Amino acid sequence: MERLYPSIGMPRSKWIVATIFIVACGSISTAEATPAPSLEEAFHTASTQWVGPLQQAATWLLLALATISLVWKFGVLALQNADFQEFVVELIRMVLSTLARP
Repeated sequence: MERLYPSIGMPRSKWIVATIFIVACGSISTAEATPAPSLEEAFHTASTQWVGPLQQAATWLLLALATISLVWKFGVLALQNADFQEFVVELIRMVLSTLARP
Protein backbone atom coordinates (compact mmCIF):
# COMPACT_ATOMS: atom_id res chain seq x y z
CA MET A 1 0.00 0.00 0.00
CA GLU A 2 1.40 3.35 -1.02
CA ARG A 3 1.60 6.16 1.47
CA LEU A 4 -0.60 9.16 0.67
CA TYR A 5 0.67 12.68 1.20
CA PRO A 6 -1.68 14.12 3.81
CA SER A 7 -2.05 17.59 2.32
CA ILE A 8 -2.49 16.42 -1.27
CA GLY A 9 -4.12 13.00 -0.99
CA MET A 10 -2.12 11.57 -3.93
CA PRO A 11 0.10 8.45 -4.03
CA ARG A 12 3.84 9.01 -4.15
CA SER A 13 4.27 7.54 -7.66
CA LYS A 14 1.67 9.89 -9.12
CA TRP A 15 3.34 12.78 -7.30
CA ILE A 16 6.70 11.92 -8.90
CA VAL A 17 5.17 11.62 -12.38
CA ALA A 18 3.39 14.95 -11.99
CA THR A 19 6.61 16.64 -10.83
CA ILE A 20 8.59 15.26 -13.80
CA PHE A 21 5.84 16.42 -16.17
CA ILE A 22 5.82 19.95 -14.72
CA VAL A 23 9.61 20.21 -14.89
CA ALA A 24 9.65 18.94 -18.50
CA CYS A 25 6.96 21.41 -19.55
CA GLY A 26 8.83 24.23 -17.87
CA SER A 27 12.03 23.47 -19.74
CA ILE A 28 10.15 23.24 -23.03
CA SER A 29 8.39 26.55 -22.46
CA THR A 30 11.68 28.40 -21.97
CA ALA A 31 12.59 27.82 -25.63
CA GLU A 32 12.09 30.98 -27.65
CA ALA A 33 9.14 30.89 -30.00
CA THR A 34 8.89 33.75 -32.46
CA PRO A 35 5.99 34.10 -34.87
CA ALA A 36 6.63 34.30 -38.57
CA PRO A 37 7.35 37.90 -39.67
CA SER A 38 4.60 37.80 -42.28
CA LEU A 39 2.05 36.72 -39.68
CA GLU A 40 3.17 39.47 -37.32
CA GLU A 41 2.95 42.10 -40.07
CA ALA A 42 -0.50 40.86 -41.13
CA PHE A 43 -1.78 41.09 -37.56
CA HIS A 44 -0.30 44.57 -37.14
CA THR A 45 -1.91 45.76 -40.38
CA ALA A 46 -5.29 44.31 -39.41
CA SER A 47 -5.15 45.77 -35.91
CA THR A 48 -4.48 49.28 -37.20
CA GLN A 49 -7.72 49.04 -39.15
CA TRP A 50 -9.69 48.15 -36.00
CA VAL A 51 -8.66 51.21 -34.01
CA GLY A 52 -10.83 53.81 -35.74
CA PRO A 53 -14.18 52.01 -35.74
CA LEU A 54 -13.61 50.51 -32.30
CA GLN A 55 -12.74 53.87 -30.78
CA GLN A 56 -15.77 55.50 -32.41
CA ALA A 57 -18.07 52.82 -31.00
CA ALA A 58 -16.52 53.11 -27.54
CA THR A 59 -16.84 56.90 -27.55
CA TRP A 60 -20.47 56.70 -28.64
CA LEU A 61 -21.21 54.12 -25.92
CA LEU A 62 -19.51 56.25 -23.26
CA LEU A 63 -21.49 59.35 -24.20
CA ALA A 64 -24.77 57.42 -24.42
CA LEU A 65 -24.27 55.89 -20.97
CA ALA A 66 -23.21 59.24 -19.51
CA THR A 67 -26.36 60.87 -20.94
CA ILE A 68 -28.56 58.15 -19.46
CA SER A 69 -26.82 58.55 -16.11
CA LEU A 70 -27.20 62.32 -16.18
CA VAL A 71 -30.91 62.13 -17.03
CA TRP A 72 -31.42 59.60 -14.24
CA LYS A 73 -29.56 61.79 -11.73
CA PHE A 74 -31.51 64.88 -12.77
CA GLY A 75 -34.74 62.91 -12.36
CA VAL A 76 -33.76 61.90 -8.84
CA LEU A 77 -32.81 65.49 -8.00
CA ALA A 78 -36.13 66.74 -9.38
CA LEU A 79 -38.03 64.25 -7.20
CA GLN A 80 -36.04 65.44 -4.18
CA ASN A 81 -36.97 69.08 -4.92
CA ALA A 82 -33.29 70.01 -5.25
CA ASP A 83 -32.37 73.61 -5.92
CA PHE A 84 -30.54 74.95 -8.99
CA GLN A 85 -27.15 74.79 -7.30
CA GLU A 86 -27.35 71.00 -6.84
CA PHE A 87 -28.27 70.57 -10.51
CA VAL A 88 -25.25 72.62 -11.59
CA VAL A 89 -22.95 70.73 -9.23
CA GLU A 90 -24.13 67.38 -10.63
CA LEU A 91 -23.77 68.64 -14.20
CA ILE A 92 -20.19 69.83 -13.61
CA ARG A 93 -19.29 66.62 -11.76
CA MET A 94 -20.65 64.50 -14.62
CA VAL A 95 -18.92 66.53 -17.32
CA LEU A 96 -15.57 66.43 -15.53
CA SER A 97 -15.73 62.72 -14.82
CA THR A 98 -16.86 61.88 -18.37
CA LEU A 99 -14.44 64.07 -20.27
CA ALA A 100 -11.41 63.41 -18.06
CA ARG A 101 -9.07 61.16 -20.03
CA PRO A 102 -6.23 59.22 -18.44
